[in-house]
Amino acid sequence: MNKHLFIVGVGRSGTSLLQSMLNAHSQIIFIPEINYIRRFLRTSALEKLYAKQGRAGLLEFLSADDLISRLQLDIEDTFSGFDFEGPEPALRIYRTLLTAYAGRESSALIGDKDPRSIEHLQ
Repeated sequence: MNKHLFIVGVGRSGTSLLQSMLNAHSQIIFIPEINYIRRFLRTSALEKLYAKQGRAGLLEFLSADDLISRLQLDIEDTFSGFDFEGPEPALRIYRTLLTAYAGRESSALIGDKDPRSIEHLQ
């Protein structure tokens, strides 16, 4: 299992520079900014979509999402065998996306940078 690294901050505070420096390490890879935490972890959008449209609708939505498509993952393949009925589906979807991206890049540490996610720290 990959370890996760998150960069949060405020605008113009150097988060992009920090990401670039860390990303230069051979065992660290950052996903493109997809704003997943703000869009899906802190909302129930994916759960509501799944309740209305089921597995096929949710996978279609993830495949068509402009930001998630930046990961260049085959969504059907990535989520084959995934149990959307389990606890915390949005969190498990996020972990699956991170793991798939890190696996493709053969990295031990996967990072995500979204400075505005600082608003969601508890």
